Amino acid sequence: MSRQGYFVSNLSGYQSFKPSNLQDVERTLNLDADIYKLVQRIREKLIKINMMSEYVENSDLFLYAYVYEEALESSRIEGTECTMDDIFENINKKNENVPKNINDIK
Repeated sequence: MSRQGYFVSNLSGYQSFKPSNLQDVERTLNLDADIYKLVQRIREKLIKINMMSEYVENSDLFLYAYVYEEALESSRIEGTECTMDDIFENINKKNENVPKNINDIK
């Protein structure tokens, strides 16, 4: 097995790639203490998001809010002037006054 993963044979005769366990990969990367702390913080935040999503009726909408928020922040760097309200109004197609560059965010 390589560091990235390995191929497994399927019943149909094809092979598919199965990635290695992330914890196994971390051991082989020899991460320094600062990077390892960042990886741990990211893992903790993902666990927290996963736990919160269990209490939300539609977890897809819950996760889309995070995705759109990150896209919005990235687009602001590029000069796009939109808000989260603009994004959700565009999704619902309820407001004709949505900025024209709203599609740059998606």
